[in-house]
Amino acid sequence: MRRVNNVHGCAINLEPWVLPETEKMLDGLRKAVLKAASEALTLAVENDVALTFPAVWGESDGLGNPSVTDPLTLYLYLPLGPEQHSDAPFATSLSEILLEDLQDATHPEDLPPYARISAALRELADRIDAELALKAADHRA
Repeated sequence: MRRVNNVHGCAINLEPWVLPETEKMLDGLRKAVLKAASEALTLAVENDVALTFPAVWGESDGLGNPSVTDPLTLYLYLPLGPEQHSDAPFATSLSEILLEDLQDATHPEDLPPYARISAALRELADRIDAELALKAADHRA
């Protein structure tokens, strides 16, 4: 069998067709792929996520880059490569997160949580200072 008068060059194209059995198969495949991806991300996030302060490395960020300028920069390592921490981390700043969030606090009832965060950070700073003093005293002894 051959086509007659195919002057428009119309090729056979079944892509627009909606076939119920094909739709069932594709839906099942889509669900299986999404389920596998969900399982992989769950395993990765529950087992190998790391959060670090690169400022503790001093003259470097621990990855061979110059030291970070904001000491509250955080590196988030997600195990998306073949080995733990083999991929470049995601970077964010605790300072930026809090200050940007605070900018969005437009109502008086939005402010108490930020006061609690401020107090907790002040308490943490006091604890860090006390620990630093103890370590300095240990090194002098």
